[in-house]
Amino acid sequence: MGAEPTMRVQAFTPQGFIFTNGVQVNGPTFIVGSTVLEWKIQPGPSGAYELTEANKDIWKILEVVTPKPEILVVGTGRSFRPLPVALQNYLRSLGIRLEVTDTVS
Repeated sequence: MGAEPTMRVQAFTPQGFIFTNGVQVNGPTFIVGSTVLEWKIQPGPSGAYELTEANKDIWKILEVVTPKPEILVVGTGRSFRPLPVALQNYLRSLGIRLEVTDTVS
């Protein structure tokens, strides 16, 4: 048996991603290997995706998914916004590197 094919992003849109198989996913997306999930994560009061007591369970997928991501790429929309320090520390504690960038189309 060969390795599972990796899902690749072909293009970015203002709403989300288009993959090489033609599938379009709008909004936050979690990609591991050939699995693409719409990630139902809501921004916090500041408009940013934050690690708070109220929403920390949404990040638990990073603790249980196999294989564990080596890097998490986060697009912040039109302008760059750093992720909260608590979230950065949490990801670091899982051994996950973080790449944060604006996603201006």
